[in-house]
Amino acid sequence: MNINFTAPINSLSYGLVGLNVLLSLVKAGHSVAWFPIGQTEAPPETHDTLRAAMLNGQCPDFDAPSVRLFHENSLAQHVGRGKRIGWPIFEVNSFDRTRKQHLMGQDELIVCSKWAKDVCLDNHLGLMPIHVVPLGVDTNIFYPKTAPYFGPTTFIHIGKREYRKSQYEMLQCFEKAFRPTDNVKLIVVWGSQILKQTNPQEHDRWTHLFTGSPMASKIELVEWVESQQQVAQMLREADCGLFLSKSEGFNLGLLESMAVGNFNIVLNATGPTEFITKESCLLVESTACESIYDGVWFKDADLGTWHAFGEEQINRTVDLMQYVFTAKQDEMLYINKKAIDRASQFTWEATANKLVRALSNG
Repeated sequence: MNINFTAPINSLSYGLVGLNVLLSLVKAGHSVAWFPIGQTEAPPETHDTLRAAMLNGQCPDFDAPSVRLFHENSLAQHVGRGKRIGWPIFEVNSFDRTRKQHLMGQDELIVCSKWAKDVCLDNHLGLMPIHVVPLGVDTNIFYPKTAPYFGPTTFIHIGKREYRKSQYEMLQCFEKAFRPTDNVKLIVVWGSQILKQTNPQEHDRWTHLFTGSPMASKIELVEWVESQQQVAQMLREADCGLFLSKSEGFNLGLLESMAVGNFNIVLNATGPTEFITKESCLLVESTACESIYDGVWFKDADLGTWHAFGEEQINRTVDLMQYVFTAKQDEMLYINKKAIDRASQFTWEATANKLVRALSNG
């Protein structure tokens, strides 16, 4: 199939999705004409494939479907005369005028989860086809560890500095669950160059929150990781992921943590419900909601609600963290094979195949 694909390729979330989708489409034998968004950053071993896809864009099939992978308020630009298919990854459950205008301007939509499809339907976008195409994990990079990590009980969180990610609440949980004398560690991978450049005060506020914690000696803050291989190794050297977001479009970091065999404490809501299960993850429930607003990334008043992370969720998370800690101390913390098996169902090859089926059947 010929596909006109407009997407960023870099080390950020959309960029990682763009890279893996493009590579998987090409590997499956499809002809992809790639039209980059923003500055490109990719591993050297992918450069030949990307260069060939860009050359295809010099003389594309203008009747082929045009897939634009980008934010829900930036879907206007497409290539050619073919179907206009928007692929946004969003965290909101209500769309303001700009978002709705861009979404309604598509012929079809691709979303990453049934939750996202339901959000679209609730916002009266059901007149167009909406296809669920879950994202994936590269198990050649995020392969399972062969034995539990030897060392302190290590929790890991991956996600940029953001109120939505429940990092403040995560710190509260860590402080409540443990003491500085406990053999425990928290790794926070949260580099955000955009926030550092646009709002350094907010960036530093988050840093000071963690460095000023009574548990600061047990916390490692990681600003930037150069490669996916390094991320994978950090995950394999941890015991348990902490993914407590009030709302997520999907959450690649969580899926990758599952793929390497970690236990993961997860807020059971929004996009991750596409792939998490009670058998593969340690779930935290939340039925209460609060208005979407953080004064930084989400400033509009009409973006709906996300899940609240209150005292009940904090207590549940503390109990689960202590459960993992005790199991490790008692040498009873094993590799989470159910998480590995579940993650293996969500590969980038599967993503590409479902995308092609959606383009063929829409």
